[in-house]
Amino acid sequence: MRYTFQQAAASQTLPPESRAPFTVISAIETPDSHTVRFLLKEPYAPFLSKLTAVDCPIVPHDIPWPWGSVPPGTGPFQFVGFQPGQAITLKRFPAYWDSNLPHLETVMLRAVTNATSRLAMLQRGEIDYALLAPLYQSAPSAADQDVVIVTSAPTGTFSVVFNTQRQPFADADVRRAVARAVDKAVLAYQVLGSYGVPMNQPFNPHASPWYVDVADHAADLHAARELLIKAGYPAGLRITLPVIASATLFTRTAWVLREQLQRVGIDLHVELSTAGSVKHRMQQNDWDVLLRGEEPYTDADDVYFEAFHSSRVGSSNISGYHTPTLDALLSAARHTMSLAERQQLYRQVVHKLQQDVPELYLFMARWPVAWRQRVQGYDGGLLQCCLLHTLTSIAQQGFKTIWLSD
Repeated sequence: MRYTFQQAAASQTLPPESRAPFTVISAIETPDSHTVRFLLKEPYAPFLSKLTAVDCPIVPHDIPWPWGSVPPGTGPFQFVGFQPGQAITLKRFPAYWDSNLPHLETVMLRAVTNATSRLAMLQRGEIDYALLAPLYQSAPSAADQDVVIVTSAPTGTFSVVFNTQRQPFADADVRRAVARAVDKAVLAYQVLGSYGVPMNQPFNPHASPWYVDVADHAADLHAARELLIKAGYPAGLRITLPVIASATLFTRTAWVLREQLQRVGIDLHVELSTAGSVKHRMQQNDWDVLLRGEEPYTDADDVYFEAFHSSRVGSSNISGYHTPTLDALLSAARHTMSLAERQQLYRQVVHKLQQDVPELYLFMARWPVAWRQRVQGYDGGLLQCCLLHTLTSIAQQGFKTIWLSD
């Protein structure tokens, strides 16, 4: 473990937000083969949440950093082979700590980009398990009795990020006008149907200790127009939204936003681009608004400090928004060890963000997951847990317990 943390702290390739939990360490002691003791330079409340296989996978000291083409690990399955863009093959790891698991000898993870194709392959018996997409609107027919489909709890967050470093969105009233012009319930339904759940923050109210009960911006076209007049745009304004053309969820969201903003005189020009082009626009600060899709995070610090602290401007704080008041709240929440005190600090953070709107949270998505009836031992209840880092990791947690009935 000491080797892993030392290498991560010294890495020049990790961004500041990824190095933070490592650089706060002053010393690592290993008094015996089963004990590790971290001594920190200062209180750092999110530290324990960083000790996960996602944020800090432990690697053997004889494996060069960064890893080579064969990733190490101690999970239920071990790496066999990787075909770029096609598949990853795993096999049972005989030295897994639970000698009774896993039941499967081999697992192949295939890359199939189209969710409809994945479901069709499942129905034809070509695959046994599939993570679908919330864009898939129709339920399986009565003839598909061999397929089980379970929908996850709302997870991930889709949002609009405003460039507060230039006009028009340097003016908070313009940002508030957009917030009042957007009907989130309609937008979520038009983009995702029943899979869309309107949200005003990046945490699920039913599954996270960081959710704050705060009133959302109610859609009010008259109020939106008044805010635009107050900001000096009585005739409306034109803004540009670069979107990755291949990102279907983003393009759908962009077109619905365009339609809604037109009602208050905001002309949203949707610019379909490549990922490289959007990244270049961001680097040059040549953008007005962006769409962001975020995976769920364990700790509030992962979201709010990284997105809104002044020290992160130019990296993870892409909106450029920061204030001394918010900086103080975020720093205090990072260094306070009491959960109750941290929750109180984040209540103030959320209220401040709700007031200034540097980012407009839109909705979360329920993700459908499907498997064939012959798959036994899979715990679908895992899909109702939103505290794991990604939906994929939630889904794959159950692989070690399953077996095939034929």
